[in-house]
Amino acid sequence: MTTLFSATLAIHAILHLIGFSQEFNLGYVNRFKYRYAWLNKPIVKKAMGIGWFLACVGLLSTAYFYFTAEESLFEIVGIISVILSQSLIIIYWAEAKFGTLINCVLLLAIIIARLYGIA
Repeated sequence: MTTLFSATLAIHAILHLIGFSQEFNLGYVNRFKYRYAWLNKPIVKKAMGIGWFLACVGLLSTAYFYFTAEESLFEIVGIISVILSQSLIIIYWAEAKFGTLINCVLLLAIIIARLYGIA
């Protein structure tokens, strides 16, 4: 189960690279539909791209810490990563709404790990 959960987190993390590549115009990616005009400014697009990349790194780190049973790091990095990931998902809701499910599962796993002392 540990391997399956870690792999799912890693896949979710890698999917965040789509947002990074979109905002930095790397390769062909379907364009985001910007709900807000301020998201279409170049500096904001770069900042959002960095946010997607940081979410990817955070979720990959969370998967690693969960897999290696580093409980305290799993919780801290996991919560920060979920907050960042969900913030980006809310901003890009039309394209990224399904990531909310995995973020909820991750948050539930963090709560269970905290309550029962397992990772």
